[in-house]
Amino acid sequence: MHRGLALRIPKKFILAFKALLVSLLCCRTQPGDKIVNVSASFGSDVWDAINYGQTMYAIRTRAGSVYLKFKKNYGDMSAFEVCPIGY
Repeated sequence: MHRGLALRIPKKFILAFKALLVSLLCCRTQPGDKIVNVSASFGSDVWDAINYGQTMYAIRTRAGSVYLKFKKNYGDMSAFEVCPIGY
């Protein structure tokens, strides 16, 4: 008898992921927009979204809702372009 695959995902990760999806899928965001602030792991503090690792850490470890502040770049994707070495 095949029972399938059971995954155990912490509830706080699921809640944070849902909050991120809602924010990213909202009609007010578009490609190129940048997250500039994110909720701290605890309390009411807000951290600068300095890099991907720090931002994801804050989202994953946050218990409850996650605050994200975006900077609108109006579709400018230049932040994602790869620069040649020595640029």
